[in-house]
Amino acid sequence: MNRRRFVQLSLLLSLPSLAALPSLSPAATTTAATRSVYRLSVRGRRGSRAAKSHCNNKLFASAEAADRNRAHRGDHARIVSFQMSEEDFSTLFSHSEVADLRRLKRSSAGLWRDYR
Repeated sequence: MNRRRFVQLSLLLSLPSLAALPSLSPAATTTAATRSVYRLSVRGRRGSRAAKSHCNNKLFASAEAADRNRAHRGDHARIVSFQMSEEDFSTLFSHSEVADLRRLKRSSAGLWRDYR
């Protein structure tokens, strides 16, 4: 028996179990509420050590906050966005528009690892 035949047989045997799964239509799936979060990135660009450290450790609630809080005047890092759950967003940005992951590392280790 070669690899191709093995894969064909395993797919054939797994079809009945796949048919028993519930439909994955958009109505059947539940989506958690998410928010856009912004960070600075020097990926593919030249950046100072301060800019790289700043990019690695700061998250921002808005693009404007990211633009206002650059590492220094010559920091040309681009602003990128990603999605975060509503619960994590409220935890990070309850007091300010800027979240410093170095401070978060001490308090909530799991959340820090998720967005590092």
